[in-house]
This record gives sequence, structure tokens and C-alpha cells, in this order.
Amino acid sequence: VHFTLSRLPTYILVSTFLPSFMLIVVGYATLFLNASLEQERLTVSLTTMLVLYTLFSNISDLLPKTSYIKMVDIWFLSCIFLIFCIIVFHVTVKNFNRENIVFSISKDKSHFNLDRFDINFLFKLIFPIFTLMLLILFWSIMIFQIYM
Repeated sequence: VHFTLSRLPTYILVSTFLPSFMLIVVGYATLFLNASLEQERLTVSLTTMLVLYTLFSNISDLLPKTSYIKMVDIWFLSCIFLIFCIIVFHVTVKNFNRENIVFSISKDKSHFNLDRFDINFLFKLIFPIFTLMLLILFWSIMIFQIYM
């Protein structure tokens, strides 16, 4: 006798991965708010992290208790880490001096000025690349585990 057990992945995708990815997008969207709106940026980011943790807690309660880390745990911890990076960035930008800071590039004393708006622009570029790398790594491991 041979039994084949399977489950529909749409429920997990719709109830777990889609909402958490949408929360990451909301956290990323705070980078597009004006850099002078420090309080609002931080409030939205912190709220996003709290909602993400609540979702993680609720999903974890529905799953069987195991002694090992599940892929859904890795997913949520990665999402929480990404939102945490955004929060740390907002705090850094908030405490960044309003004056330009001069950084030395080479021995010939060439300088460039870096202000909070430049840092915000750089993080807008770096964060999606980092997120994409995490997504590719996670889903490649996930697909490898399913089909191997």
C-alpha cells in the first residue's frame, strides 16, 4: 500500500508569505517619506515590526512544536531582521548631524560631503538588493528541500 500525502501551498503562501512580504514593502516605503519626517518614519517602521512579530507568533502557535528550526521560522526571522535594519537606519538618520560630514577618500586629501539625504538615497538602493539576495537564498533552499 502506497499513500501520497500532499497539501495545497496556496494557503501557506496567502496566509504567511504574502502578508509578511507586504509588511516588508511597507517598511521599505518609509524610506520614501521625507527625511525630515523622522517621527513618522520611525513610528510606521516600529508598527510594521510589531505586526510582523504578531503574525509570526500566531503562525507559530498553529504549527506543531518541533525541536528544530522550520523554514517558516527562518522566513519570519529574516523579515524581522530586514525591518530591524530599516529601524536602525531611521535612528541613524535621525541622529545624523544636520551639517555635512567630510570623509577622506585617499591620501591626497580629496573629500566629499555626505548628508542625510544622500545616505537615505544610498539605503534606498542597497536595501532592495539585500532583500532580493535574501529572497533568492530562502526560496532556492526551500525549492531544493521540496524537490530533493
